[in-house]
Amino acid sequence: DSSKLPMGILAGGLGDGTVRLWDPAAILDGGGREHGTLNEMQLHNGMPTTALQFHPAKPGLIGSGGADGEVNIISCDNPRNPSVFKPTHGPNKHAGTEVTCLDWNRKVQHILATASGTNGLTVVWDLKSKKEVIGFRDPGNRTR
Repeated sequence: DSSKLPMGILAGGLGDGTVRLWDPAAILDGGGREHGTLNEMQLHNGMPTTALQFHPAKPGLIGSGGADGEVNIISCDNPRNPSVFKPTHGPNKHAGTEVTCLDWNRKVQHILATASGTNGLTVVWDLKSKKEVIGFRDPGNRTR
């Protein structure tokens, strides 16, 4: 239960595709980072986790993007056993391209945007209806 973590959760996206969750209080109490580990998930097929962000209004949700093009949503209601789901039931437009940026909509809490700097693709996801709202590409393959 994340309410039993007085300092919240620390999350890290690692170079091997792992997303690791820590208890910062346990680390600061002298246990070190291994002692403070709550969970470790392999989410990006062995490729680096390249984008990771907590939801600004729902700190129990984390968006994750990887070099494999996968986008995942992690629910940390139970940080020792988090739930992971995809933003859509359909195909992922980022497949085969690195997700380099991820951001939550500050006004509409179930909207997430992801972007790839390698091909200029931006995708906006509606997590409530589990579908892509729009995908567009910068003809110069740049993200801004």
